[in-house]
Amino acid sequence: MAGTPFNATVKVIDKNGATVPNFTGNVVFFSSDSRSSINGQTVNFSPFDQGTKIVSLPTLITAGVSFVGAYAVIIPPTFPPVPPGLVNGVQTGINVVPAAPTNITITHSLTIITAGQTIEPFTVSLKDVYDNPVNQVNVEIDVVQQDRTTIIQTETFNANSDITGKAYTDLITVLDKTTTVTITAILPDYPAIPAATKTFSVKGNITVNISLNNSVVQAGDPVGCVLTVFNPDGTIATDFEGIVYVFGYAYSYMESGTRTTYTVDQYGNRVNPIIIPIEFTEADSGEKTITDIFSFIYAGIQYVADGAGTSQCKRRPAQKHHRYAGYYG
Repeated sequence: MAGTPFNATVKVIDKNGATVPNFTGNVVFFSSDSRSSINGQTVNFSPFDQGTKIVSLPTLITAGVSFVGAYAVIIPPTFPPVPPGLVNGVQTGINVVPAAPTNITITHSLTIITAGQTIEPFTVSLKDVYDNPVNQVNVEIDVVQQDRTTIIQTETFNANSDITGKAYTDLITVLDKTTTVTITAILPDYPAIPAATKTFSVKGNITVNISLNNSVVQAGDPVGCVLTVFNPDGTIATDFEGIVYVFGYAYSYMESGTRTTYTVDQYGNRVNPIIIPIEFTEADSGEKTITDIFSFIYAGIQYVADGAGTSQCKRRPAQKHHRYAGYYG
């Protein structure tokens, strides 16, 4: 097992395979496991050993098939003389199995999980203290889906880790109202190892339309809008509860034809992107009117847009700039 010291019988032989009973010197060990401290380990032989010695060797670290070898370094003089032609020895086929799992990692292939979709399984990876994948371990995987306030679904999967140390859930259907998915991995056969937990945020599968209250506004005047949340089938999501983020950017076409991107404050100063969280409750029935949410600074034709459409405002004098607003469900 990785990390476990072991004993080995070392015999000094000549080229004919006969033990050299009067060998005096050192035997130096080496291994295919580059991480093992066996490499360079030295054992001294005296005439009292009669050419054979049982030694305790340090641990092998890397799981898999390894070999351990040794070669003799003669310390002169010896009496009677040691015959020439000592043979290096190698023990092959040493199967090093992983130690007990100590590291549990939970991952998913998606960087963004969206509600209302069936997604690939979650992955639980097991490694021992030496970073070896640990296979053939029973893993209990709990998948808990939660909306903003309560647990709405719990599933439990039992799987054995494969040769790569990985265990998987089944395909997961993320419910429409799910806002987080929490994965907990438990190792029933290793009760001393703490369970691992990871929570994944879920992006809503709704869409949001933003419409301005006015089609013509004065530069600097406050502008309101109507935010409407839609289900995937196009109906208004009357039971939607959550946060809609309205964000703004400004685009200016320069005389050279190149476009620069920035956001401006009410005085026209360039600042970081403006992000405004708008909270929806069930009482809003999927639609909310917001007053004084932002103002336009530059004269000309402006656009406020999201993924569902655009709303245009006309103003004078005619200098073209674009300002966008959008959302995340």
